[in-house]
Amino acid sequence: MHHHHHHGSAQAALQAVNSVQSGNLALAASAAAVDAGMAMAGQSPVLRIIVENLFYPVTLDVLHQIFSKFGTVLKIITFTKNNQFQALLQYADPVSAQHAKLSLDGQNIYNACCTLRIDFSKLTSLNVKYNNDKSRDYTRPDLPSGDSQPSLDQTMAAAFGLSV
Repeated sequence: MHHHHHHGSAQAALQAVNSVQSGNLALAASAAAVDAGMAMAGQSPVLRIIVENLFYPVTLDVLHQIFSKFGTVLKIITFTKNNQFQALLQYADPVSAQHAKLSLDGQNIYNACCTLRIDFSKLTSLNVKYNNDKSRDYTRPDLPSGDSQPSLDQTMAAAFGLSV
C-alpha cells in the first residue's frame, strides 16, 4: 500500500476552492442585498406600530428612544384604535424603517409585555399638527401643543397678571 504524500497539497487545493466558493457566495449575497435595496426603495419610511399586551404605558418618548437606534426618527403619532395602542413613526429614509421593522417586529419593549407588531404604513409621510404627548414632529420643534387647556405656565402667568 503506497501512501501518496500529496495529501497536504490536496488539502490546500480544497481550501483554495472553498475560499473561492465562499467568496462567490459573499458576492452573490451582496448582489442580492443590492437587489433587495432597490426593491426596498419602494417601501415607505413610515412604520405602523401596534403594541400588544400593554401592561405599562408606552409613551412617545419610549418609542422615540427605541426606534432612534435604527435611524433618524422624524415624526411619531400615537393613538388608540380598537382598544389597541398604535403609533405611526416616520424615518428619514425607508432603509431605516426596514431595518427597524426587521429588528423590532415581535419584540417586547418590557419583559414579556408590550409586544411590538410592525408593518409598513401605506402613508409615505406623516402630517403632524401638534407637538404633545400624542404626536411629535422632531423636524419642527416650533409646533403648538394643541392643548385646549392652557399650560400651567400660562395659568400661573395669568394668575400673576391678574394679581398685579
